[in-house]
Amino acid sequence: MQAFRTFLGDSNMMAYLAMMAPRLVELRRALKPTGSIYLHCDPTASHYLKMLMDAIFGPINFKDEIVWKRTSGHSDARRNFGDQTDSLLFYGRGPDAIFNVQYVPYSESYLKSHYSNVDESGRRFTTRDLRSPHPRPNLTYVYKGYQPHPNGWSVSLERMQELDAAGLLYFPSGKAGRIRIKRYLDDAPGSPVGNLWDDIPPINSQAQERLGYPTQKPEALLERIIDGRIYFHEGDTAKTRQIILSVKAGHVTVAHLRDLRGVLDREKAEIGVLICMDAATTPMRKEAASAGFYASPWGQHPRLQILTIEDLLTGKTISRPPQQTNVTFKRAPRARDEVRETRPMPFGEPEDSN
Repeated sequence: MQAFRTFLGDSNMMAYLAMMAPRLVELRRALKPTGSIYLHCDPTASHYLKMLMDAIFGPINFKDEIVWKRTSGHSDARRNFGDQTDSLLFYGRGPDAIFNVQYVPYSESYLKSHYSNVDESGRRFTTRDLRSPHPRPNLTYVYKGYQPHPNGWSVSLERMQELDAAGLLYFPSGKAGRIRIKRYLDDAPGSPVGNLWDDIPPINSQAQERLGYPTQKPEALLERIIDGRIYFHEGDTAKTRQIILSVKAGHVTVAHLRDLRGVLDREKAEIGVLICMDAATTPMRKEAASAGFYASPWGQHPRLQILTIEDLLTGKTISRPPQQTNVTFKRAPRARDEVRETRPMPFGEPEDSN
């Protein structure tokens, strides 16, 4: 980014914007109606570029300005505050742009304050009430001697019995208390990602992913933007399952596929997808075939899949079950020591009284 700052210092802003405008127009044309764009820049130019983006994409399609803390403090900051951040201007192609909520693991302080309970198997959990937000006479019943809230329970008797059988109810010691529902930490999605990204460091000089390109972006930054993992859920009570995506630029070999297979095994993921520029070689296809299939109610899906950019542009998609919840974490799969599974809570809203 330093060359960019020097360029702006030469009072060539208008020339720069004139260069960027047709590129952004073409990017907008190429985007699908459900697509989005993230424009990375520094604070020197962000306000100019936002005006240009507003003109091309429309102010109504502005989603957010993300602040990325790309470096730590500078000891040489004498005349102003240390230069630590860049901006990502986030726009949708239109009103149908898809946005997937993303999560990061909870902080230690949050875990201590919210997940202090531990069951007999060592799993940490929190509890929440089972009362209906509105009076529900049809959901007012006594369960195992425990009285409901005056509004009634938030679930039917049949659902209460299912939760009990699954070990998801927390019974107070006295009958005067009320039953609560357990929410286990390993079922929780984590904290939603906000527009301050201070958890993704820049590429250091010794990083394996470093290519020497002066404005190279960290893989973790790219994965947060393009979704490094896809989570799907087969039914209300089934375990949440995951698809791991590995995006590789440049030359790829069968070694990259073997690395991805190792990640699948380590993370106990169901499907892995290698996205690359060039067509797969024969050894890569053999390695993918040797991984076998994942069976779902919707059919057989190869556990290892290879998609090229050309495949994606021509409409080819990942072979996967159709029901999914998209979540991404702050680090690339190969760099994570552990990944916390996520799944939507199948209970919590009051059931229909009909």
